[in-house]
Amino acid sequence: MAREWRVTFDSKLKTASIAELLGNADAYTDILNGLPLPVSKREQIDRLNIVRAIKGTTGIEGNLLTEEEIDELVEKNVPLKAKSIEEQEVLNADDVMNLIREKNPKSSIVVDQDIINKTHMLMTKDCDYEDNIPGEYRRDVRWAGNYICPDPKDIPGLMNRFIEYINSDKVLSMHPAVRAITSHFYLVSIHPFTDGNGRVARAVEAFLLYHGGYSKVGFYSLANYYYKNRHQYIKELEAARFVHNGELTAFVHFALEGFVSELKDRNYQAIKYLKVAAYKQQLDDLVRQSQIQPRVKDILCWLVDNDLSISIQLLKERTVPFIASVYSAKSDRLVRYDITVMRKLGLVSENEGQLSANVDRTTASNNKKP
Repeated sequence: MAREWRVTFDSKLKTASIAELLGNADAYTDILNGLPLPVSKREQIDRLNIVRAIKGTTGIEGNLLTEEEIDELVEKNVPLKAKSIEEQEVLNADDVMNLIREKNPKSSIVVDQDIINKTHMLMTKDCDYEDNIPGEYRRDVRWAGNYICPDPKDIPGLMNRFIEYINSDKVLSMHPAVRAITSHFYLVSIHPFTDGNGRVARAVEAFLLYHGGYSKVGFYSLANYYYKNRHQYIKELEAARFVHNGELTAFVHFALEGFVSELKDRNYQAIKYLKVAAYKQQLDDLVRQSQIQPRVKDILCWLVDNDLSISIQLLKERTVPFIASVYSAKSDRLVRYDITVMRKLGLVSENEGQLSANVDRTTASNNKKP
C-alpha cells in the first residue's frame, strides 16, 4: 500500500549507538592513511573503489554490467560512444566520480544546488529516460516502491531547506560520515528528479565522504555495499520514514556498518600488499646470501602472485606445468631438498599437505643455512 511521508529535517540521531562504529571507521582510516604505500598501489585501490562504486550505484537500478566490463569501459582515456543504455549509465557514473574529485578535499565543503543539478545532468545525459530532463526537477508525482514522493510543487522549497540544513553549523559539526549518510537519506526522500534520484543521492553521499577525510587512499562510496545488501537498504529507508518517523539512527547504523566493512577490507588488502613486498625482499636477500636457490624464490613468488597453495605431492610429482619447467632435468632428491629448505626457513605455511607462501614470515625467522 502506497504511503506518504512528510520530509522533515530532523534526524533525531542517538549518537551513543553509533559511536563505536565511527571510532572504528576513523581508526581504519588513520591506519590506511599512514601505511607507506607506493603511488601505484594507491592508484590501484582508487581505481578498484571507483569501479565498485559505479557497479553498485548502477546495479541497484538494474544495470547488469559486471565489474570487469565496467573496468574495461572506464579504462579508456578517450571519449566513447556507448553501445547501450547500460554502457551510457556507466560512462555517466564515471563522469560523476571525476566531478566529485575535481576539488581538493575540504571538510566543510558546501553542498549547493549547482553540484546537485550538475550531478543529475551528468548522471542521466543521453539516457532518454521518459519525461526526464537532465538537471531539472520533476513535474509529476512519483513513487519509489511504496513511498509516494513529495508533490512536485513542493520540491523547490524542500531543496532549499535541504541545502540550508546540510550546510548548517549543526550538521557541519556532525561526523563527516554521518553528514554524508544523512544527506543521502534526505535527497532520496525528496526525490527531486524524474529519474536517477538514487544515483544522485549516493553520489552526493560519496562527495561528502571524499571531502570528509576518506580520500587519501582511494575513492570511497557506500554504493557497492547498498547494492550487495539491496533488500536491507530499501527496508532501512522505508523504516526510517514509516517506522521511526524520521529518526535516522538505524539507517545511519546500517550504512556505517557497511562503511567500516569497506575500510576494513581496504586495510587488509593494503597490509597484505606490504607483507608480500617485504616477503619478496626477504627472498631476494636469501638468494643473495645463498640460503635458497633462485628456483625456490621463483616457486614462492609464483604462489604469492597467483594466491595459490600447492600440495606437497603435486610438487614432488612435478605435474603442474610451472613446477615442471622449474625442475626440468632436475632430480627428485633436489625437489625434496627444496621443500625441506622452505620449511626450515619458515618460507611456507603447511595445512593438510598443502604448502602456501608464508607472507607473515619476519626477518626474525631462522636465518641459518639448512
